[in-house]
Amino acid sequence: MFQPLKIHQGFHTLGPAYYSAVTPTPLSNPHWISTNTALAHQVGLDPKVFDKPEWLSLMSGQAVPNTITPIATVYSGHQFGFYNPQLGDGRALLLGELEDHNGKRWEMQLKGAGPTPFSRHADGRAVLRSSIREYLCGENLFGLGIPTTRALGLVGSPDPVLRESTESAAVVMRMSHSFVRFGHLEYFYHTKNNAALSALIDYVVERYYPEVAKDPNPILGFFSSLVKRTATTLAHWQAQGWCHGVMNTDNFSIIGDTIDYGPFGFLDNFDPAFVCNHSDTQGRYAFNQQPGIAHWNLAQVGQTLTDFVPVPELQAALDQFEGQFESAYHQIMCQKLGLPPADEAVNHALIRGWLELMQRNQWDYHWTFRRLAETHLDTPPTGLQALIIDTDNNVEAFDQWWRDYSQHCAGLQGNRQDTMLAANPWIVLRNWVAQEAIDAAEAGDFSLVQQLLVALQSPFEPHAHLQKYHDRPPASQAALVLSCSS
Repeated sequence: MFQPLKIHQGFHTLGPAYYSAVTPTPLSNPHWISTNTALAHQVGLDPKVFDKPEWLSLMSGQAVPNTITPIATVYSGHQFGFYNPQLGDGRALLLGELEDHNGKRWEMQLKGAGPTPFSRHADGRAVLRSSIREYLCGENLFGLGIPTTRALGLVGSPDPVLRESTESAAVVMRMSHSFVRFGHLEYFYHTKNNAALSALIDYVVERYYPEVAKDPNPILGFFSSLVKRTATTLAHWQAQGWCHGVMNTDNFSIIGDTIDYGPFGFLDNFDPAFVCNHSDTQGRYAFNQQPGIAHWNLAQVGQTLTDFVPVPELQAALDQFEGQFESAYHQIMCQKLGLPPADEAVNHALIRGWLELMQRNQWDYHWTFRRLAETHLDTPPTGLQALIIDTDNNVEAFDQWWRDYSQHCAGLQGNRQDTMLAANPWIVLRNWVAQEAIDAAEAGDFSLVQQLLVALQSPFEPHAHLQKYHDRPPASQAALVLSCSS
């Protein structure tokens, strides 16, 4: 079965200074929870491979072909603003790379496959709860057009794992074009291993930033591109109301993708200061702090490059962040509100006014945008209030905003709605929705996981059988927060 599966080595070629070879610790009595056929097709796999027992053995760590050498990579990072000198893959094993039909390489990584030299006395396991959340949210962000890691499949086991309580184990096979993190560069910079750092930078530039190869200083070109990619990803997070929860530098991707789904959360009622991680008692990673934290994290990457690029040039590249973020954010928000491209000053005012109304009235972020998208411009303000506001507060302010908005968008009714419906999701993986899938899976029913997987891959389309998860959350389930335990 594995004979035609050609596994390429990428990160492996850097050598043992960057990783340790690790044999997975197999799960007992593994079983499939879900397989991602859409991603299988994209990475060049026939989904029928999931019917083969060898694939279940591979993804549960029971049997690894001799063509694969699993490795755990070493990195460090700033956690909640403080430098931790050695972290590394404590429960993730990089298997190698698959090449898709377009010649692009995808790294394969098992998460939850047992302890590594970087586990720091932990068990190296992942639990079913957190694995379902990562599996589904990666596909949701992909469906929303946000750069992200994804997952090919999810395997469960009755093996007990002790967290805040005893839970069952799971393994996710994650896929990405790269799992290199900001923290990989930080590790070799702070250990003063300049040769290893230089080789790693060359690897990153050659593999992931070939467009800068002919720049006068390719390393500066790489950093400039990383700043822009990261700013664009953050603009997507903010526009789609998504909170990461643990924006440590070791949880940031060197290619600008979203990586490491821990205590994340989509906004319910629009609260810019929302903190989705109850371990974040100071609100460092609150929703409205995310762009600033991303900028700070990029500054830490810039520091690792100071032996190769003059500091003023690095600073100039870093200074591009705000402009790139604002431009990308404004573009997405104009799509979400169906605003015409002309007259940016008016567009800015309408975006700002809408967000102020949402915050003041504590409207649900996703449901409200979607209702606005479904509303015709000729709807009287009183009728729209009944659809959206559900409150008597600030009616006069809303009426004025609606008059300005409908006048500005006059003549765009059809195009406006098409644009808005393609930019405002019908469904997102709110925390209470994920919990219902988790509860069902823990009881042995995996059908909701699979139904949500398909819906979240196309989140802008209605999925009538999941209407419950389109509506606003029950009051008791709104604004759920989570811990880092997984």
